[in-house]
Amino acid sequence: MRISDLVAAAHLRLRFLTGAEHADREVARVYTTDLLRPQRYLGGGELVLTGLMWRSGPRDSETFVRGLAESGAAGLGAGA
Repeated sequence: MRISDLVAAAHLRLRFLTGAEHADREVARVYTTDLLRPQRYLGGGELVLTGLMWRSGPRDSETFVRGLAESGAAGLGAGA
């Protein structure tokens, strides 16, 4: 499935905050986490979902997103 397919499903009420140019990326699997550094559990192609429990400040966001990018995650869904 492509990220664009998920965003197109109106009942999910998803939207791009950034990265819409990557809408054609394939999602191989979904991974949920509240770990600050989950990359050791990722193999690439994941749509990572998080409730943001790991975030205590801006530096945490940088650490988390950098780890996802380095591991080849396909996308990130975040919210409460």
